[in-house]
Amino acid sequence: MRTVLAIDGGGTRTRAWLYDRSSRQVHDGYGGPANARLGHPWAFRSSLTTAVRGCLASWGAPLPARVDCVVWAMPAPADLVRRCLSALVQADHWLSATEVDFALMAGLGEREGAAVVAGTGVLAGRRDSAGGWYRSDGWGPLMGDEGGGYWIGQEALRAVARARDGRGPATVMLRLLLERAQVGDLRQLIPVLYAGRLPQAFVASLAVMVSRAAAGGDGVAARILRRAGRRLAAALASVASDAGGRLLTARATYAGGVFRCPLVRETFVRCVSRRIPGLSLVCPSLPPVAGGILLAVSGSPEVWEDLRRAWVRIRSCHP
Repeated sequence: MRTVLAIDGGGTRTRAWLYDRSSRQVHDGYGGPANARLGHPWAFRSSLTTAVRGCLASWGAPLPARVDCVVWAMPAPADLVRRCLSALVQADHWLSATEVDFALMAGLGEREGAAVVAGTGVLAGRRDSAGGWYRSDGWGPLMGDEGGGYWIGQEALRAVARARDGRGPATVMLRLLLERAQVGDLRQLIPVLYAGRLPQAFVASLAVMVSRAAAGGDGVAARILRRAGRRLAAALASVASDAGGRLLTARATYAGGVFRCPLVRETFVRCVSRRIPGLSLVCPSLPPVAGGILLAVSGSPEVWEDLRRAWVRIRSCHP
C-alpha cells in the first residue's frame, strides 16, 4: 500500500498520521478526545475530523482524499468512524484495530506479544502466534483503568481533599490544583466537578500536575505515581504470565502518555522485572499511531526509517 491514514484516538487527544510511501513523508494532525463510548457523538466527530483534516491539509490533497487504507484504534464502532470520515476520505481498505495492536507494532514491530497502553485509561493485551487475543482492564473510569491518567487525577483530587480537611498529609498539589482550576478555594470545584462541566480530559491532565509535584519533592504525589506504576505492571503481568508466574509471551512493550512520567515508568519497569522474570520489556521507539501504519504496510527498514525521522520532527513540534 502506498498511502495509509492511521488514527489513534483516546480520552484526551486524537493523533492522525498520513504516510505517503511515494514521497516517504508523514503528515500529522491532532484533535480532542475521541472516546465515543464516554463522550457525546458530536464531540467524537469533531475530534476525529479535526485530526484528519489536519493531516490532509498538510498533504495537500483535495477532499475527499483518496488513500489505500484507513486504520484506526479508538473506542468507537467501525460504522461510526466510517460515517464521520466519509466526506473526507475514500479508501480501498478500512481496518479497525485495538490500541494494543498499535502499541505492539510500534514497540515490537510485530503483532505478537504483550503490551499495556496507559493514556487517559488503561488497556493491557496479548496476541499469540495463532492470533488469539487476551485482554485486561479497559473497564473505564468507574470499574478500572487503574494507573491511567484519569485514575492518577482522581487520586490527586482525593489526596488534595484530605490535605484540605487535615485528614491527610499536606501536599503542594493543593496549591497547584487551585491554580490549574483558577479557583480560590477547593470547595468551589465541587459544583463544577459534579455537574459534569469539567471534561474527563481535565481530570486526566492532572497527572502532569502530579508529576510536577513529585519532581519537586512532594511525597504524596510521588506515592500516587509509584502506585500507578505498580498497577500498570499488574495489568501487564495479568496478560503476559499465568497465575503461577509462567511466561505466556517472550516480549512486551508499553505506550501512552502516562509513561512520560519518569517515576511511573521507572516503577513500572522495576515491578515488571520482579513480577515477570525472563520477560523482555522493550522501550518503544515510535508512538502508537506509527504502529497503525506498520499494520497496513510492510515494515521494511525504509518504512521504519521514514517513521522514525518523522517522529523526531513531529515530537519537536507536538511533544
